[in-house]
Amino acid sequence: MAETESPMNTFRKSVDGMGEKVRDTASKSFDSTKLWIKEKSPGLGETIENIEKEVLTTYREDVEKKGFYENYKDYNKLLFSVPMSTTKEALIASLTGKPQSVKDAFILWNVLCFWLGVVDLLLVGMLTVGLVFGAFSIAALDCFAGYVMAYFFYFVFICAENKKLMTFGSVCLAVYVLLTLYLGYTSFMTLNILEVVLNAFKAAFNSVVAFYAIQLYRATPQKELV
Repeated sequence: MAETESPMNTFRKSVDGMGEKVRDTASKSFDSTKLWIKEKSPGLGETIENIEKEVLTTYREDVEKKGFYENYKDYNKLLFSVPMSTTKEALIASLTGKPQSVKDAFILWNVLCFWLGVVDLLLVGMLTVGLVFGAFSIAALDCFAGYVMAYFFYFVFICAENKKLMTFGSVCLAVYVLLTLYLGYTSFMTLNILEVVLNAFKAAFNSVVAFYAIQLYRATPQKELV
């Protein structure tokens, strides 16, 4: 009799198979965000494009050497291990800005941001099953985009250790926080209170990530990827 694989192992394998999807979705998500910013603020949009061109032109090959398309496997393990191993004291310390490790605090809140997206997906699923399938589909895409962004920030600030890449990551992180605030605003205008609350939490959680990202940036020496 064949052994039945546990749901957790099945989920982990499905997450581990996201390599190509991560690459494709990250590109599409960032491109759509850039377009939205350029429409709202042409000057800011042009600045982001210039930074992107410099980063891609100068560091694309080096980023691949650092394992951007492989390190997601280690990140996937952190998605499960960090929430289970983090103590209440460590969580409180990270909230008060006094963690034992800035790196660990960044990873903690980065992982929490991902799981908040999963909570969003589950809540929308429970409230919209049989009613609005489109809403659940959008939430699912939002959840996956959240995974892509969370991994991107993890790679830039934890794996790459390069100030120029961190500068680019900081811009993307700021844009992501603004985007969640904008989504919260649009949800408020349509009286979708659940999404207002969830996007407010997403903006707050990612702001904590940004706080520790700045500290990691300051602690990183100016050097090129090798």
